[in-house]
Amino acid sequence: YDAPPIARQGVPAARRYAEIAPAAPHALHMPSHIFTRVGAWEESAATNLRSAEAAVKGAEYNEAYHASDYAVYAYMQLARDRDAKRVTEEVLKVTDFNPAIRTAPYAIAAMPARYALERGAWADAHARLTAADREAALAPEDLERLAIAAHLLGRDAESAEVWARAHHAFLDRSATPDAARGAFWLGFNALIEDEP
Repeated sequence: YDAPPIARQGVPAARRYAEIAPAAPHALHMPSHIFTRVGAWEESAATNLRSAEAAVKGAEYNEAYHASDYAVYAYMQLARDRDAKRVTEEVLKVTDFNPAIRTAPYAIAAMPARYALERGAWADAHARLTAADREAALAPEDLERLAIAAHLLGRDAESAEVWARAHHAFLDRSATPDAARGAFWLGFNALIEDEP
């Protein structure tokens, strides 16, 4: 059910799954995929905080970064910036992760990038999202953020390229309304490029 058109059907199972294995970090994290798709931000933040805590206790440090990344994203959707910053700062203290597993390096770049974008720090957000994209392909929501930052920095060709990637990534996810938003911005960019 980890796809927007059917995610709502998975909510009851996700809520139950989040309670089955309270010491298993990945089991605690997985329901947040459903919660994110339906905008259940409080539940996403809560289950990911439990996941990160269990991961640190179990020395699963990459999992702690992955869960913290999702918690930060949820907090940003709730406009709980202080909580997002606190979670980021806490997990960045965890240094014993495996850099060969991309979840930690990606989260290290993506969490501060999202925060920077929400604060209007376009150059910082652009640099951090670009770095995260080098670690692992950005999620379509983060591609949108990168496209916006590039546009606001006057990098219109780059912005259009990233909007195209976001559009296709949303299509691959069967997220038609999100894909349409990407197509709109691609069209808008094409229109303003053709203006004299």
